[in-house]
Amino acid sequence: MDVKVKKTIYFCAVIFFASFCAPITGRAQAFVPMKGTYNGLFFETNGFWEQSAGVITITTTTRGNYSARLQVGLARYSFSGRFDADGRVTRDILRFFQHPLTVLFQVDAGDPDLITGSVSDGTWTADLIADRRVFDGKTSISPDAGKYTMVIPGDFTSTTTPGGASFGTINIDKAGRIGFAGSLADGTKITQSTTVSKGGQWPLYASLYWGGGAIYGWQLFNGSSEEDLSGDLTWIKPRMHWAWYYPDGFAVILTSSGSRYVRPPRGAKVLDLSSATIEFNGGNLDRGITNHVTLDFNNRIQNQSANALRLGFSLSNGSFGGFVMDPITWDWIPFRGVVLQNRGIAAGYFPGWDQTGEVWLQSE
Repeated sequence: MDVKVKKTIYFCAVIFFASFCAPITGRAQAFVPMKGTYNGLFFETNGFWEQSAGVITITTTTRGNYSARLQVGLARYSFSGRFDADGRVTRDILRFFQHPLTVLFQVDAGDPDLITGSVSDGTWTADLIADRRVFDGKTSISPDAGKYTMVIPGDFTSTTTPGGASFGTINIDKAGRIGFAGSLADGTKITQSTTVSKGGQWPLYASLYWGGGAIYGWQLFNGSSEEDLSGDLTWIKPRMHWAWYYPDGFAVILTSSGSRYVRPPRGAKVLDLSSATIEFNGGNLDRGITNHVTLDFNNRIQNQSANALRLGFSLSNGSFGGFVMDPITWDWIPFRGVVLQNRGIAAGYFPGWDQTGEVWLQSE
């Protein structure tokens, strides 16, 4: 073959190869399906609406298939399908006597352990975020594993929102599974089972008041050396004329605080206290009650005040409960709460006639 012809063929081949490869190198990274379970939340960030907040679980496969479970209030929806070539999903969910929900989500190109998207009914649009469960408890262990106690402070000066401190106990196993049991300061019990992300995020959500209200928000474990657990929570209670506490309802954003809990060995105190005060404020009291107490090395509270007080700790999970006598009415008032070992305090709530009050135990 003529040398000139050979050079021409070689030059054309180089041009063709360069033109073929150029658009490839400029493309975004292709979606690579992976197996996993993602747990997350969706809610609006510019207001208080329980109808646009909920929880979602998405399970994916290496073949690009998915199945999802979504909850808004008491309503639960399941759907499944396949990601498109870019790792995206668009799905409409029909609902009885309501606008359908449009669910959009995709696997994050930069972080395959994260799914982002939105949920909308055409009027409102809520942001969706879900994290993949990455711990199996054997080859990968959650750094957040352990027991925790949690307090959500109230405002005992308010007559329209709970005055007591809501509280809860949390257990995270080595595989990152969260078991949560709490008591809100209007007497409502809540529970949740979910997972913690690799970054320590907890998608807290509970439907309340027969689906008419909710509490939700992202919580963060061990986000700093000062905080073992913290995060903002939206708590919505609708107007309920038959409710004993706060029948007019409310919508508040509160900031939680939590602590790792370590059961004290025999002969050690659950809190680093000797002389302390336990205060009861709000909750329809004519005036606050303050008792002076001591804590011995058997974790027994000794009352040093004239009005009677009984208090006991549950060393297995860091909760406490008891009764105090109102020195004015001589009524026995029950109370409950949890310790926060990292702050050396305990907090909770007690019920009044139609309001709740705050319990606060701290060193003198």
